[in-house]
Amino acid sequence: MKALIFSLILLTLFLGVAMLLHGEPGFITLNYANEWVIETSLALFAVTLIGLFLVLYLGTLLISWLLTLPARFQVRRQNRRNANAAKTLTDGLIHLIQGNYSQAEKLFTKTQSNADLRFISHVLHAYSAEQQHNIKVRDQNLDHASNIGSEEKTTIDIIQAKLLLTQQQPEQAKILLEKLADNNNSRKNSVLILLAQTYVELSEWSGLQTLMPSLKKQKLLQTTAASGLEHQLWLGQLSETQTCDDAIMVWQNLPRQAHKQPDIIASYAEKLISGNANEAAERLLREAINHSWSDDLITLYGKVHSENLDKQVAHAERWLAQAPDNPNLLLALGRLSAKAKLWGKARSSLQTAIAIKPSAEAYQALGRLLADTGEMDEAYNCYNQGLQMLAEETLSAPDTTEMTDTTHEQVPALMRHIS
Repeated sequence: MKALIFSLILLTLFLGVAMLLHGEPGFITLNYANEWVIETSLALFAVTLIGLFLVLYLGTLLISWLLTLPARFQVRRQNRRNANAAKTLTDGLIHLIQGNYSQAEKLFTKTQSNADLRFISHVLHAYSAEQQHNIKVRDQNLDHASNIGSEEKTTIDIIQAKLLLTQQQPEQAKILLEKLADNNNSRKNSVLILLAQTYVELSEWSGLQTLMPSLKKQKLLQTTAASGLEHQLWLGQLSETQTCDDAIMVWQNLPRQAHKQPDIIASYAEKLISGNANEAAERLLREAINHSWSDDLITLYGKVHSENLDKQVAHAERWLAQAPDNPNLLLALGRLSAKAKLWGKARSSLQTAIAIKPSAEAYQALGRLLADTGEMDEAYNCYNQGLQMLAEETLSAPDTTEMTDTTHEQVPALMRHIS
């Protein structure tokens, strides 16, 4: 574009000179010290002057091009190196994703000499070493990466905190993250979310509660990483209470939306039941079930032993009219009826619950009922069925080394009644 404009200007200049000299060509004399005298037409002089200018201009461009030629070669060579390094890094990342960690490490090592890729190469190398449990190499690469710049140092600290959490070392992660949270940096939101998750790992609910105002101020509770933190806080505060009075105090201080969550209601009700506050537990569960149906709350309702069992049975029967095939409700009604010594209704409810959906809890409840009525052979068969189901549930669980809370409660009870 510039060349076109320059050409148009020269063409206009030539045309202007030609039109000026068309009528009267004129002459020009150049005299130097009365010794050198040059006479020529004005047109020839103008053409010569313009030609001289063009020669000087093009010569200057050529010299400039020749002088910058080495630098351009160097830039082209560096671009080629960067392209090759980027390809090597991409190949390493592919090997990393495929699980070829040793091959990925070799490729990442090659790209660490590239200034633009040095940081990410060290980070990916550290991750590859982590996957191979090579802690020394991992830490060396993280140290190299952290020395590149202050912002990168913060990023590396966050990565180290995540690795510590992965290694089940939340205490060390907490120390690192609390230091980062005290500093103002562009990654503070990530630090706050990670610190909140660390408090959950450590069950430090007071620390999480202190952090909540900052999370809300930054509008972080709506993010995917932080979703459910407030819910975990409510559950955690209830779970760490030692007495029924403590649980009541925590419940009263929870926000209104927490009082509508079935699992939080269940956690509070369990505290009330264990503290023999059965009347309060019955009222809490009944109102919650009437407002919003929950099988877990129904199951808990069957474990409450209030002073007026007949009313509890009546409530359960009204719910049964709405959900006649609900095994949890039938189990609850069977338990309540057994407590009220309504043996026929209890047996019928429990047998129907087992027919619809067999469970270890239902077999346990029916076995206890049969034992209370003196039918020991039938009770033994029920307990045996319950233990078999319990074993199957435990073996089919994702981690067979751990048993659920229900399992811990049921096994002693089943064995006690069998004996």
